[in-house]
Amino acid sequence: MVIVTVLLALPAYQPAWPEFYLALADLHTALLVEGIPFKRCSVPRVAYLDETQNLLVHSFLPSGADHLVLIENDHKFDPREMIRLIRRAEREGIDCLGADYPKKAFGQGMVCERVPGAEVIDDLVPCNYLGLGFTVISRRAIEALVRSSPETAFAYESGPSNGQLAYSVFESVRQDGRRFEPSVVFFSRLRKAGITPMLDTSVKVDHIGMHIFTEKDAT
Repeated sequence: MVIVTVLLALPAYQPAWPEFYLALADLHTALLVEGIPFKRCSVPRVAYLDETQNLLVHSFLPSGADHLVLIENDHKFDPREMIRLIRRAEREGIDCLGADYPKKAFGQGMVCERVPGAEVIDDLVPCNYLGLGFTVISRRAIEALVRSSPETAFAYESGPSNGQLAYSVFESVRQDGRRFEPSVVFFSRLRKAGITPMLDTSVKVDHIGMHIFTEKDAT
């Protein structure tokens, strides 16, 4: 079995629910049992999610890890589901692989936006947009993105420079009178770099708000 290393990237932009901490502790154990080396990085006390995500990418690039594993702290999950995503991404060479989950409101549907007309094959379907709450992104994908979008490069005037450029791969963009959210811009840039986000429809994740929203709450 190929040994991969992962950076667990935890954008702690809001108080976490106990269900998240319990799942995260179980994930640490599962990674150790599976023999998957990992590092953990969280960014607390940053008000803006896009800046938190950019700081996590900044930590990932020099880390040597093969995959950036983004898990937002408002999710309840079975750690075996993340192990499946990591193993499948590496085994099948999928550079961006995630799970769908419901929006935090009854009857508002799921987060991911599938490519119109795309078929689900072996539980995989291409997407224009994934939620970033439970996603595995390869080093190849991040490096391809920053090469194809050099305008994202900048240097911190102070703070976590580590002697290297940073990249605002997550940022809001205004175009033709419309404002595009940072995650939408990220996936647009990823597709521009030739990377197709893929959804594994077999992986189930819950979304925690005032209620633990499951897939059945989406309709």
